[in-house]
Amino acid sequence: MREAFPKASGLLRAAETVASGSADKIRAAGFDVIEDPTNKFPNHARIIHPNGEAGFNDYNLGKLSDALGSTTKCL
Repeated sequence: MREAFPKASGLLRAAETVASGSADKIRAAGFDVIEDPTNKFPNHARIIHPNGEAGFNDYNLGKLSDALGSTTKCL
């Protein structure tokens, strides 16, 4: 992230904590994973919910958090 967007300080602050999970686990939590590659991030994907924004409620986000597993602090 820092290499791809060195001047995007707000974006870098927002991305200080990351988690990684498999598409299968994310889908099992009720979300979907849509491939969305960019020139700088060829493996980028978006996480969506079939209920749209309403699907990103506290209950579902808890399930998504469990699917993503532990987080890592990026420095």
